[in-house]
Amino acid sequence: LIEKVQNGRFAVACLVFGQIRLVLPLDISPYYLLLFWSGQENVRLFHADNNLVETLPYIRHWWPPFTPDGEWVLMAEYDQTGTILIRHVTDTNGEWHQLFELLDAHTEAITLWNTDITEIAFGEDNRITWLTFPAGDKVGQWSFTEPLLLRPNSWSPDGRFLTAIGHSRISRNQALLIFERHSETEAG
Repeated sequence: LIEKVQNGRFAVACLVFGQIRLVLPLDISPYYLLLFWSGQENVRLFHADNNLVETLPYIRHWWPPFTPDGEWVLMAEYDQTGTILIRHVTDTNGEWHQLFELLDAHTEAITLWNTDITEIAFGEDNRITWLTFPAGDKVGQWSFTEPLLLRPNSWSPDGRFLTAIGHSRISRNQALLIFERHSETEAG
């Protein structure tokens, strides 16, 4: 199990003879780890700066569970649909805010952050949604009537365009799609 610890560094956690061993670079401070099991118990957030293990009110984390800068944690809540919730990582027992609602609870959505972590894209089934972060305001949304599986791929350096890979659910065809900021559309 490899979990990204913030500031571009990694921590490695592994199970050795029934005990969890964690290896961290010495210059990371503070760091946070999510502790979770197979969706049966609430996710826990370990705060290394004060050795606090906080039990979060959700049993499912989002992937990736932290923003690239480590400032926010993302959780998923599932009922009829799926909801992505966010909270500042240091706001212990703080209020969670809805960021995004998925098409349904069984959707596998892929998340892509822009370089300065002010926008996020979700690709799920045949829909791409582009939001501001952390406000969650919609920048754009594109959906296709053709059965595609859309995955956000990369941002243009100026943040004006988002690319996505579209996989056909009928054939083995794939396409590279380019979406422009503020140009919502539905295609067929």
